[in-house]
Amino acid sequence: MAKLIVKFGYMKANKKNRAGFVEYIAKRDGVIKNIHSFGHKPATTKQNNLITNLLKKYPNIKSYELYKEYLNKKSISSASEFISHVGEAMIEELSHADEYVQYIAERPRVVKEGHHGLFSISDEPLVLEHVKNVIKVHPGNIWTAIISLKRDDAKRLGYDSLNLWKSLIRSKQNDVARYLKIDTDNFKWYGAFHDESHHPHVHLVMFAKDGKQGYLNQKSMDQIRSVFAREMFKDEHLHIYKKQTHYRDQLKLVSKELIQEHIDSLNQNIEIEPKIDSLLLQLHNGLKSVKGKHSYGYLQKPLKRLVDEIVDELSNTPHVKNLLDLWYEQRNEILSTYTNKQEQIRHLSDLEEFRSIKNTVIKLAKEIQITEQIPKTIIDTPIPLNVSPDESQRDLTETMSLMLPENDDINKVKISALKLTQFDMQDSSPTQNNSIMTSGSIQILYQISNLFESSMIKRVHNYQVDHKLILKIRKQKVALGQHENDSHKN
Repeated sequence: MAKLIVKFGYMKANKKNRAGFVEYIAKRDGVIKNIHSFGHKPATTKQNNLITNLLKKYPNIKSYELYKEYLNKKSISSASEFISHVGEAMIEELSHADEYVQYIAERPRVVKEGHHGLFSISDEPLVLEHVKNVIKVHPGNIWTAIISLKRDDAKRLGYDSLNLWKSLIRSKQNDVARYLKIDTDNFKWYGAFHDESHHPHVHLVMFAKDGKQGYLNQKSMDQIRSVFAREMFKDEHLHIYKKQTHYRDQLKLVSKELIQEHIDSLNQNIEIEPKIDSLLLQLHNGLKSVKGKHSYGYLQKPLKRLVDEIVDELSNTPHVKNLLDLWYEQRNEILSTYTNKQEQIRHLSDLEEFRSIKNTVIKLAKEIQITEQIPKTIIDTPIPLNVSPDESQRDLTETMSLMLPENDDINKVKISALKLTQFDMQDSSPTQNNSIMTSGSIQILYQISNLFESSMIKRVHNYQVDHKLILKIRKQKVALGQHENDSHKN
């Protein structure tokens, strides 16, 4: 069972009065006061009959945890708590708004400051009749909420007193207004704390001053529950938040490394995962036509879908999938604070917490350097047929000897080049020799260019070392009384 229970309701401006049930709630028939000394005794006949009538009128209350507890114990205490809870949950559905305000302000066990228990944004005293009139003539909808804790949790967290509840509601009023789709300067609310023995709770009445704004759906309700739960249980959840943050950061890092591997492979004309590689190339080409900022939020829908698809493909890799599962475990542990439903694992691209991965994909996709293909006309250029294979190999060897100095790496390339040309020439018809030899030559030239690059780097490095050595020798000669001109003469 969730530790924090938050129930919502709303009352339209033309809500009809159902005085009979309101009278029952006001007089609290069936709820016995000061029952701690005899609450373990069997439930009274009057309590059982009242519960039977409530079940007929509201069958959905069978799902309440307190009803299950009542069935298990059938005691005066469990019956009293269940009847009280039903009254709290159903009162806003059955009464005028002004009567509901009076009920939450004056009912038994309400914690009062003066003649009633209402409070709001400030500690300025509230006149109950004035508040009732404001609610009664309000032209728009009014939303209600009950925020409830078990007694043990309330005592442990400190929410068994009025002051902490007041601070909580006031600190989160802007969040509540935002999720209710009401501007903060147009948002009005009243609250009252009821110190019930089994479930201390707060009632809220919320509305837009102008009566025009306000909308509440399932998503908004979950967001409001989350706001209160995160604040009330923040100390107890600290270790969970740390784990969740660790898994989130690791997932982002691993995703970036995987994308970088794909980019590097594409730049070397090596294919790792065909689908991801193909999507990255499509994204790279699509970004060329995008003017302005290359950020996910600024892209058009087709490119956004392409980025989402890449991110979702990443989430199928074992390492990323494992980290996402671990992150969800911590998330569901937090969600269990205020809901009994386990959130289904969604696509990685649907989670706002990992939006930065999308921008990482976009940034790295821009780094793809597509190697231009050699024109087919060059590959197909004929080589004179009067040149024999032996002469071609001899010419190639001589050319390489002139172009490159002798060392182990060069010798390896020469050997592989000769093997390659010999292999290409085997079992090939005269008409195929031209294209085969040209293709092999191109591969050899590619290797030679790489060797040139590495050779030049080594030469620069050796030059820097030799230059430093020369300077050191000159300094030593000067110290010994020799001059540079003297050494030249010698």
